[in-house]
Amino acid sequence: MWTKGVKTVFGLVVLIFLVNCYDPFKPDFFDPRLPKLSEENTNSWGAFINDQPYVRSSFCASFSGICNIPNFASLSYDEESECIELILPFQLVAEDTLEVDYIQITFKLKTQNLDNFYAMHQFHQKTIELTDSVNYAFVSSLDPDFNPCLEIREGKIFFWKINFDLEPAHFSGTFGFVLDGPDCDKMEVFSGRFNFTASEFHN
Repeated sequence: MWTKGVKTVFGLVVLIFLVNCYDPFKPDFFDPRLPKLSEENTNSWGAFINDQPYVRSSFCASFSGICNIPNFASLSYDEESECIELILPFQLVAEDTLEVDYIQITFKLKTQNLDNFYAMHQFHQKTIELTDSVNYAFVSSLDPDFNPCLEIREGKIFFWKINFDLEPAHFSGTFGFVLDGPDCDKMEVFSGRFNFTASEFHN
């Protein structure tokens, strides 16, 4: 028979266990709506964005024949800002509608010794904290009413594998971040993962 004191202690232990084990930036390997993180090149990526599953765009999103959001990952070195720019296009996994919601996530990554595309090898097996000043991420959309926040509350991107021995190079990793602020749409991006090949400009 459980006493009130034993129940209280047990409840605290369970709460502490859940808090310590939950990591919103850790990829969820068991959700079938998102691609699995794998060492094999799958040219896929996905994430939960505001609790909705988004995956790689299946085709180019465009207006008037212009490709506004492509369906491939873009990875390049920007000499002007001296940073690596990683762009991942997403579409919502819609099960009961023909409407498609497109979102694009852009990462800007900068370190002291990063002066070209191939210097990215230093990110291999490294976690990069996302901040507003140096390394950051933002979300964009074709929807004119879309007003995402730009201030990062917390976030990180982890490069699990970077292999320049292959041509094109192979990149895989995980990410997650929260964008918040006044008078804008809060963006919570969790369980993000990517796995793609890329040359200096795009895959």
